Amino acid sequence: MVIGVTSVIARETMLARILIGIVLFGTTHAKLYPYGVENGDEVADCGRWNLGSVKVPLNNPMPFLGGSPINEIWVSTFGSLSTNKVKDHRVRHILNNTLLAPFFVSSQPGGEGIVVYRQVCGGNDSLLEKVANDVAKSKNVTNDDFSPTCVLVVTWDKVSSLDDSGKQNTFQAVLASDGEKTYVIYNYPRNITWVSGNNQDAVAGVFISGDLLASCEIHLPGSDSPQIQNISRNSWVRDVQGRYVIEISDPIKCASKFVSPCGNFSEDRGTSDPYFQYREDGSGRFYRVFTCNIGFHLSPGVNTYEVDCTYDPDYYTYEWSELPNACLDLNATRTLHTSIEVTQFNDTDLIRWYDDPQTLQELLETYLPPSIERLVEETGITGVVTNVDTISNITRQGNSSLVVVGFTTYIPTYNNKRLKDNQLENKLESVLQRNQRMDFVTFNPNTTVQETSSGCLQSCLCWMNYDPIRCRVGKVKPEILPDACCGCPGQAYTSSLKACCNNRQIYDPTKAVCCGNHVRQGTTCPPIRKFRNK
Repeated sequence: MVIGVTSVIARETMLARILIGIVLFGTTHAKLYPYGVENGDEVADCGRWNLGSVKVPLNNPMPFLGGSPINEIWVSTFGSLSTNKVKDHRVRHILNNTLLAPFFVSSQPGGEGIVVYRQVCGGNDSLLEKVANDVAKSKNVTNDDFSPTCVLVVTWDKVSSLDDSGKQNTFQAVLASDGEKTYVIYNYPRNITWVSGNNQDAVAGVFISGDLLASCEIHLPGSDSPQIQNISRNSWVRDVQGRYVIEISDPIKCASKFVSPCGNFSEDRGTSDPYFQYREDGSGRFYRVFTCNIGFHLSPGVNTYEVDCTYDPDYYTYEWSELPNACLDLNATRTLHTSIEVTQFNDTDLIRWYDDPQTLQELLETYLPPSIERLVEETGITGVVTNVDTISNITRQGNSSLVVVGFTTYIPTYNNKRLKDNQLENKLESVLQRNQRMDFVTFNPNTTVQETSSGCLQSCLCWMNYDPIRCRVGKVKPEILPDACCGCPGQAYTSSLKACCNNRQIYDPTKAVCCGNHVRQGTTCPPIRKFRNK
């Protein structure tokens, strides 16, 4: 019996060793890029270690977070690269600055601790090739063609803990650019031995601040917690531990934290993601990118929209600029097409552009959409989407000229249910009789509006609103009366809240499921034999 147990233990021990061997041989640990004076590094003259910084001019400008290329970078003893000098060891007390932080925390130099850096630009240097390979292997970056022309390697070597000078950390940050794309790479060896200073846990990632009211953060695993000690065991690069690559040439998504004085907003049929874009003064642009869900649009061909947080000095308030319209399924909305004449631009007759129609076309393409939107808004009709479809060639009538514009108004069927084409026509003309100019565009007050909704949708809406004049006697009544709109058999309705089960029952697809001819609460159907089709 003892022999059997021993045999089992031996086999399990052998299996464990094999598995460990597979892990060790399958994943290597990140090695720091060559550094030190012997490799051509300069020692950063940061002055006093506490809050010490040195400004390093870059040999080649590097594209940076969607703004102007940067020509210099600050290297701090606190473990960061930044666009401006760091003046506080607490990351959330930093103003108007962008920090690329491999390990941002208070520290002391100890007996050996130094910060060294060097730039390598051009040629066939092996470092450039190594950086290119690491970017290509990144888990969150897709750029197999990246070939850096210039890199800056900064190494914090044997920096000591404030609490125990015998504990030392070594780590690197690398800026790499090919003139179009820029990446920051963080490297961590195995020996992360201390994680805090001045009662603050170290942070690692990208940290951006405007004023006290706006910030954007991207944290590496364990950042801002004692778990950052494991940062060398995680990775954002395939087959390597302790290495992280972040693209910093384009505006950056604030994946971990976003603070804005405008607050947040949401839309049931879309998502809203926070972003930051660099500005040379350090303040930057904090904004959100609104994206409709698949199948929904803000207007034909448009499903994304950017909104900025702006300050109104008259009211001392912050607010989002021009929040987008609701996302709509434009294939299942009522459509009213309007034809209208434009006679002037910026109070000047269009005949001025008769011999330069291209310039007029460009002006109208830019200024017509907001003018049309305002015109429809002033009719009192809300919750709709407008889209300019056509702009005719300029035509001459005596001493004046005009163009004919066609635009479509998309109306959700749960809104303005009884609005007819002649009613919209009357509303538009009533507004234009009072004021023909909308922003820079002047319109002729005569309009023509025609409903172009699909016949199926019009029929369904006819019965839903029951109009005995428009709905001919004897017409077959739909089997179901939708709560808000029609939609096709088996498809979700425009409101995205209801679906149809075999044209018989309406149900909420988030709480129930269509099983055969029946609606069943929950997310799954029972065995098919219980629900046979009739």
